[in-house]
Amino acid sequence: MQKATHAGGLLHVARCQVASPNNVVICSVVNSYGMESRRSRCWRIAACGDLPSTFRSGFTCSKSCFGHFLMSIAALPLAPARTPLLTARLVLRPYEPTDTAAFFTVIDQERERLRPAFPTRVAAVQTLADARQVVAAYTQDWHTRRLFVFGIWHRSTGAYLGDISLRPTWHREVTAEIGYYLSATAEGQGYAYEALAAAVAFGFQAPLGAARLTIRCYATNPRSSVVAERAGFQRLPARPRLWPLRTPAEIHYYSLSSANPIE
Repeated sequence: MQKATHAGGLLHVARCQVASPNNVVICSVVNSYGMESRRSRCWRIAACGDLPSTFRSGFTCSKSCFGHFLMSIAALPLAPARTPLLTARLVLRPYEPTDTAAFFTVIDQERERLRPAFPTRVAAVQTLADARQVVAAYTQDWHTRRLFVFGIWHRSTGAYLGDISLRPTWHREVTAEIGYYLSATAEGQGYAYEALAAAVAFGFQAPLGAARLTIRCYATNPRSSVVAERAGFQRLPARPRLWPLRTPAEIHYYSLSSANPIE
């Protein structure tokens, strides 16, 4: 078990509720964008006065004082080294502060094209200052093992081409969802497949060691589906649409097992 600590304002416990008489508490952990990133089971072990004010602000300490919370993340593997992934033509590497302008420019120039598949990111990056905060958050996300984001660059020209990420789910059998996009000028040249192959290898290898990788593609984005299928991902049966008005476009779900990786 590891004590939850405040890390540069990028991660905090927003809400905690008693789930049973033995003081087990369910806490919602929220990232810097205000988006819930995970729920953790936590236990009371000390007095409220010992809890950082950042955590206390999300709930009320009373006679049934919650105190310190231990979050069940110690069993997770160490965060992977922030080492670039090299392919024949590409460099995939975690973002650095110096990448902010390139990261912002692609999103800003292609908002309408990216918004359907990446609405949260497009909404979060309205200005260069926003982009700077998001890039910083990605560094924190990497260390907390919540999200692994790589920028994609051309090895020869150094041009920034896009982005690919893995969002793990830390269950007994680890899975990770992959998301990716390229600038419009970089599409149709095989870069997406090349980046996806590198991300798949990263996801299946230690320390992440995922048993299964998944991808979601809108039916209106056939290029993404073609890339997934070329990489060996199998399309899954259609899922029931619980909120048809919120997701007007059909979504295709793909899965790849570590037992059948890219050849």
